[in-house]
Amino acid sequence: ALLMITAGGLWLAIWQRQWRLVGIAPIIAGLCTIAFMRPPDLLVSGDARLIAARGADGTYMLSGKPQRINLETWTRRGASGAGAPFPERGTSADGMLSCDEMGCVYRARGQIVALPRDARALDEDCRTANLIVLREPSRRRCRGATPIVDRFDVWRHGAHAVWLAPNGIAIDTVEEWRGNRPWAPAATPRKNNRDVPSAATRSGNVPAVSNDE
Repeated sequence: ALLMITAGGLWLAIWQRQWRLVGIAPIIAGLCTIAFMRPPDLLVSGDARLIAARGADGTYMLSGKPQRINLETWTRRGASGAGAPFPERGTSADGMLSCDEMGCVYRARGQIVALPRDARALDEDCRTANLIVLREPSRRRCRGATPIVDRFDVWRHGAHAVWLAPNGIAIDTVEEWRGNRPWAPAATPRKNNRDVPSAATRSGNVPAVSNDE
């Protein structure tokens, strides 16, 4: 979108004749492309201490007090703002997030994401959730039945972004987005028992995959 808008603007600025108006077309196309971008439904910081869940109003509900740089980056890239914090107990105003002393459950787009506060809740979450985001190491629990993003995953791959859709779940990470660079450690593959399809593009489109893949 940025490239199309920039190219159209340069075309309008450089040329002087009537056909300079052709530059309006890529500008309009770029603006339309922005409208189809969908921000992540969940964000997990690189130390797994902060989780952001997108509410019905488009703002991000936060699991704790964020660092300023995290909050500014997430809300700017998500074209959003910071909403209410995770409830200690009870349900958020939009009904998408419910919490108790053992953890929280986030429901969006036909998917259930468990956000345990206590590792003792993991066994039950393995039976009911489509995805689990855990601040601690999972120690290979769930046995591959339910994908898990845990403390080791964010340590290896960096912050995670999660898109939910009725036909599946897609995850993008800092490591995957950055790619292989000479100044960065080589990318490490995901473990099979926690594997979740990667996001197909940076626009936030969710690939058509089932929860079983």
